[in-house]
Amino acid sequence: MVKSIQRLGLIVVSVIMLAACGGLSNEELAEKNKEAMDDAKSMMLEFNEKETNGVSKGTTYLMDKGEQFRIEYENRDSVLYGDKDVLLIQEGSYVEDISANRDNVNVETIIELFVNPLEVFEEMDEDFLEHIEVEEKDDEISIEYIGDEDDENSLIDMGEAYLKITLSDQQNRDFDEIDVSKFALTMDIDAETYLANKVHLKVTYEEQGIENKMNQKYTYKEYDKLDEIEKPELGSSEDIFGSNNPSDDPSEVNSPGEGELDQDVIKGAGEYVEALIYATVYQDEKAFVSSAPESMPEKEAKEHAKLQKESFREIYKSNTKNNMAGLNVTEEQFDLLTDAFLDAISKAEFKVLTSTATDPESVVVTVSINGINNTKVYEDTEKKLEEAVAADEGMSQDDIVSKNLEILTAEYKNVEKIKEPVEVPVNVMIQNGQYMVLLQDEYLMGFVQ
Repeated sequence: MVKSIQRLGLIVVSVIMLAACGGLSNEELAEKNKEAMDDAKSMMLEFNEKETNGVSKGTTYLMDKGEQFRIEYENRDSVLYGDKDVLLIQEGSYVEDISANRDNVNVETIIELFVNPLEVFEEMDEDFLEHIEVEEKDDEISIEYIGDEDDENSLIDMGEAYLKITLSDQQNRDFDEIDVSKFALTMDIDAETYLANKVHLKVTYEEQGIENKMNQKYTYKEYDKLDEIEKPELGSSEDIFGSNNPSDDPSEVNSPGEGELDQDVIKGAGEYVEALIYATVYQDEKAFVSSAPESMPEKEAKEHAKLQKESFREIYKSNTKNNMAGLNVTEEQFDLLTDAFLDAISKAEFKVLTSTATDPESVVVTVSINGINNTKVYEDTEKKLEEAVAADEGMSQDDIVSKNLEILTAEYKNVEKIKEPVEVPVNVMIQNGQYMVLLQDEYLMGFVQ
């Protein structure tokens, strides 16, 4: 959409106000950057967002100060499009209007961050310009957030502020239960145009007892070169799995603002999450079909099960490839690791506990999960790899990579389950009678601990 270095503020206050570049103060540099970004009519940037559970890569196109945007995800066949009137998500050839859930998706603040990052950072910390270190590097000006030297928690506070404006599903998250342990931020600015070149953020935090590491890189590639942004063509409401209404009468499912959701629809949301878990985590198409809501036609359920099963496997494999880009790894090794991982998480256990409507188009499904101890898998893999390298000092880089994959694959075959279950909330959107889970990570974080 996961490692940061916390620097101590060991500079005196007078240094903060020294010229950043060419006689500019921090305030003057910030104003020039914000003005240049504000004047840009369009921009194109690449993103690489790594988290504990995977990688999201792609390209974002922005016009009219972000009022129109298109986000294309490289590692999955998916597009998110938005303008002032509509928010659309495209998965493969299927296009859905998710405008009613715009606030819950929380895409607006992400777009604001892309359009004018310094402006957003100053909103997060009103003394931001006093808490940065500025350095000129060739044709760039580099900014690093170092926090307040008199407040050892300032970096943590900045990390918390960042999560509050960027994490999705804001309304169902308890930010008092999110503990940030590390935060780092750097930004590179073109020394001639003062436009942003790169933004790099790292956050480590714990939520519901599960640690997540975010490593997000945004690289601006072009400015003022877009004439238009392609808008996905909205299909019928039966594109994914037909009309998902409890009957042929669509009036039986409440539209936004018309009242509470029908109990059958709420129950169906829990059934859909159960079916989705079977198709993705357990790679079981038949279990998806048998668990799917009664309102989902069998033919469409079979097609949806196949799509979810194949997409889940491909996304894990693609994320692994991205994490190991540039290393000498064969397709067979990727396949063996993918199969081992999928077999490992299929040993986990789960149970859908409750389904609760939060608004006329949203249901929160609570799932209890006894997941796998992925932390131990990596710790044991690292230990055994160190032992193997120590035993063979002449091991080449390629041999080390192969050995790493060999050990990791073997560890997944002997994975341990977490004894104590965790309960995770899964947000289900209901659009035109269709169920949709935008963030499968909401339940995956329980399966992979």
